[in-house]
Amino acid sequence: MKRTSPSEVEQRVLRILAVGERPLKSKDLIAGSGLSANEVQSACAWLRENQFVSRQLRRVKQQAWDARGYKSLAFWSLTGKGLAYVAARSDLPMAAE
Repeated sequence: MKRTSPSEVEQRVLRILAVGERPLKSKDLIAGSGLSANEVQSACAWLRENQFVSRQLRRVKQQAWDARGYKSLAFWSLTGKGLAYVAARSDLPMAAE
């Protein structure tokens, strides 16, 4: 049977995105959550598949990643469904408005 609500790991990712004021890079989610890269990647994949978060890929100028010096980075943000879920849960903080 398919799960419909986020697990504890996925809620941790939602919590971090909720207090952020802008979309966060995967690297920032890993650092802020204390989870491994694989755990964050799996959580983000489930959250995206179930429309709690959205992902935007951006080409960012970095040192020597390719000949032009650009690298694609994923930026994560809450969707309307993710915001509603966080707002409904009193134990998950909301961003200061």
